[in-house]
Order: sequence, then C-alpha cells, then structure tokens
Amino acid sequence: MLTIYLLLERYIALDIYTIEMHTSVLRYYFWLTILIIAIIIGMIAWLFDYQFSKVRISSKIEDCEEIINQYGGNYLSHLIYSGDKQFFTNENKTAFLMYRYKASSLVVLGDPIGDENAFDELLEAFYNYAEYLGYDVIFYQVTDQHMPLYHNFGNQFFKLGEEAIIDLTQFSTSGKKRRGFRATLNKFDELNISFEIIEPPFSTEFINELQHVSDLWLDNRQEMHFSVGQFNEEYLSKAPIGVMRNEENEVIAFCSLMPTYFNDAISVDLIRWLPELDLPLMDGLYLHMLLWSKEQGYTKFNMGMATLSNVGQLHYSYLRERLAGRVFEHFNGLYRFQGLRRYKSKYNPNWEPRFLVYRKDNSLWESLSKVMRVIRHK
Repeated sequence: MLTIYLLLERYIALDIYTIEMHTSVLRYYFWLTILIIAIIIGMIAWLFDYQFSKVRISSKIEDCEEIINQYGGNYLSHLIYSGDKQFFTNENKTAFLMYRYKASSLVVLGDPIGDENAFDELLEAFYNYAEYLGYDVIFYQVTDQHMPLYHNFGNQFFKLGEEAIIDLTQFSTSGKKRRGFRATLNKFDELNISFEIIEPPFSTEFINELQHVSDLWLDNRQEMHFSVGQFNEEYLSKAPIGVMRNEENEVIAFCSLMPTYFNDAISVDLIRWLPELDLPLMDGLYLHMLLWSKEQGYTKFNMGMATLSNVGQLHYSYLRERLAGRVFEHFNGLYRFQGLRRYKSKYNPNWEPRFLVYRKDNSLWESLSKVMRVIRHK
C-alpha cells in the first residue's frame, strides 16, 4: 500500500509539474504574441505619422505659392490667402489641395492645383490620410475637367450650379443690345461718380474707407468663408481693388479682384456698396471691371457661380437634382438664386458647371450640410 501511495504521489506531482510547465509556455507565447502585435501596430502608426507629418510640414502657403508660380492656378487658387484653410501637398511639392476639417470630414475647395501629372498621386495620398484619420472627403465646386479622377475613388457627383465666365475678347458696350450698359455708365458720368483701380499696398485711411462701406453693406450679417474672401486687410492687400467715388471723393462702392494665375483670366471677389444709395452700383462696378480687365489684356472674367442654376432640368436627371431644380424655380424663399442667374445672363457669359463630389456611401444632404457649415464658419 505504501508503495502504491508513493507512486500515486509521484505521478500526481509529475502531472502538476507538466500542467504548470504547459501553462508557463502558453503564458509566454501569449505575451510574446501581444508584444509582436503591439510592435507591428506601432510600426504602422509610425510609418503613417512619418508619411503624413512630412506632408503637413511641407504644406505651407509658401509651398503653394511656388506651385502656382510654376504650374499656374485656377479660379479659386487666390483663396489660399484667405487664412481659413489648410493645405495638403504631394511629397514632391508639385501639386496641392486646400481644405478644412468639419464634423469628421475633410472639405476640399475646388480641383487640385499644380502639375496635373501629380494629381493621381496627390488624391491617393489625401484619401489615405483621410482614412487614417477616419474622416470622409468632400470636394466643393469642382469642374468637370477631372471627373474620371474623382470617379476612381468611389465618388458620386451633384451639380451645384453654373459659373458665369465672360469672354472678354467678345465683350463690348457698343451696339443696340448694349444700350443699357452705356446708359448706366453715362448716368455715373453725369453724377460725377468715378471709378479707379487701386493697387496694393493700401494706406490705413483707404482700408478704413472700405471698412465703412463693408460694415454698412453687411448690416450685422456674418461674413461668408472658405469659397469666398472676407474683409480682412491682409487678404485684401494681395490684389487690386476697384472703387467708385462720389463728387466728394468718398468711396461709395468697391470690389476686390482675384487673380487666377492662369489662362489670362481674372475673377471678382467681394462686391460691396452703400445700401442707402438708389443707384445701380453693382452694374457700375461690373462694367468698369470688365472694361478695365479687357484693357489689361485679360481674356476671361469670372463673375462667380449661380447656385442651383440649370440643375435637374431633364426628365432623365437624378431625382435629387430634379428636386434641387424645382427649388431653384419655385421656392419663393430662395428667389435670389433665380435672380442671380438672370442678372448675370445679361452679360452674355459662358456657363460652366460646378459640382459637389462625395463618397457613394455618404448622404448628399449631410455632405451639403457640412459644406454650408464650413462656408458659414460654424
């Protein structure tokens, strides 16, 4: 019996030792596995941080200026100076995007700018960056020039409206059809209201005059952002400003110009006037700017976008675009959309479409809401 007891005791001890040994081995491999996974995750995070920190560090306004100087810009490129955007360049600094963060999205303004051969690489890096952050990507006011490129990233499109582009080589105030233009200009001459283009740098006194007009025009309304400039001395100092003065040499209206840095084109930005004056000051500013731009050798003048213009006009259009088109035509609360299209049409522009680009699995209305919050700075 004693022998049997001793054998059982030795067997049980050996079994316990074996179990403890196996447990120790399992515990070792478990923690080794955790360590390896942590190292892999750390390396991946380091690689992402290294890649995107390089991009962020290089994404300064000076880099954007160099890209524009070398490759040219577009109708929106001057807005790099508005102070409300961030920039994303490719590694070689030959192309860039300007964007804002908003509600887990990266909202990009316009098409890529720079070397078109780098656009594929730039967008792939940007979408990887957004995926790394867990953010969506929305493009606002893009042209139809790069539709295949956006399509490659699983996007869909919504037509926002059309931009009015004046062909200055054909623009004139002569002829029967332009009698209204000449009458407007003659009226200002009779009232001794003059127009001139002022080049920067601007004096403090001049900026204060503009500020007075701007404040009255805004009437406590909030400035728009992102897709347009704001009244900011630093921003305004980057381009010429057209002003209209009365007999007392007081500024009664002004407009800021936006160089496009491409194709002999120029755009209008801020247009503001004293609201209490019963005069066609907007017409006066546009006519004088068009004539001045033509004299300076520009061939195109961008009057800006008519929102929801010519959207969803066909029976075959997407339902969402047909609904937007009906809003444009019938919703009295948004009558200004139609009025803007009608106003710009008298200058006989060429209309170029502009689009919203967003991911197929995202909501159109949510994407539009995010864009509007960026524009309204909310």
